Parts: sequence; C-alpha cells; structure tokens
Amino acid sequence: MTEPVAGRLEYLPHARDRVVELTARHPFLVQSLCNQVFERAAAVGTRTVTADQVMEAATEMVRDNEHFRTLWDYAGTERRRLLLALCDRLSKGPDAVNLDLLELKLDEAGVQVHRRRELGDDIAELRELELIDFVDSPRGGSYRMSLPLMAKWLQENVDFSDVAARAQQEAMETQP
Repeated sequence: MTEPVAGRLEYLPHARDRVVELTARHPFLVQSLCNQVFERAAAVGTRTVTADQVMEAATEMVRDNEHFRTLWDYAGTERRRLLLALCDRLSKGPDAVNLDLLELKLDEAGVQVHRRRELGDDIAELRELELIDFVDSPRGGSYRMSLPLMAKWLQENVDFSDVAARAQQEAMETQP
C-alpha cells in the first residue's frame, strides 16, 4: 500500500489501519481506495495522509460505485438484498444479528420465510459470495457485512424501504 508512493506520500499509522479496515484487505478495494487517496493528495499538494483523509476518499469512492452495484446484483434475489441491508442496519444495534433476529425482521418487513432452511440457504449464498461474515462478538455470534466500504455504499445508495418493498413483492410472487 505504501511502497508505490514511497518518498512521495506518507500514510500515518491510523490512516493505514483505516484503509485495511474499510477494504477488509480486499486487493482491488485497497488499490481503488489508495488511488482515490493519492489523487486527492495530489490535488491539494499534501504529502501526509491522515485517517480523516482516508475517510473522505472512501466517501468519494462509494458514490455510485459500479463495483459495489455489481456485488449487490450478485446477491441474486430481493430477499438476499434485504438480508444484506438488515445485516448492515442491525449490526449497529444491541442484539446479535443471528438467524432468529433476521427471520423476525424479515417477517416485520412482510417477507415471510416458509422454511427456515431457505433463510439458511440465503445466508450461505451471501457468505459464499463473501458479502457477509459470521463473527463472534460479546453479544454472541453475529452476521455482518464483509466489506465495510460496501456497507458505506449501501447506506448512501440504497433505499431500505425500497429494498423491503421489492423483497415483499418477490415473496408474494413466489409464495407456495
């Protein structure tokens, strides 16, 4: 991350940590974010990168980002997209984001899961796509978005109520 710009740009330790955190060490995202940081630093003539500058570059990067749109589309179904949005929203709350909570929140959104196995299959597919992770936390095992930058993209570019409405419509159309 710092080698290509050695002597021209210096990342403070917190800035490097922030890049690693936001990108989840995904090589393409590290490169994209660092490129955004470099362009912004060159534009203002700075040689030292702070964590705040990394966050500003990340905010710019997620605006209408085609890569995240493609990952969002890979989810495949509206219910899976709603699960992604729920994992992001609920991860900020006090409860563990587990199958029970996700099933409850889907039901509250008008998206009934007829067999618990369907929900497990959806979660397994999202994990296979590396869109969500299962992590241990003080509140118990919990699902969360794998890529913090994608979570940031989702918060800025996706209307939760629209996702819920599309998932509800999809559920009605595929009801047994």
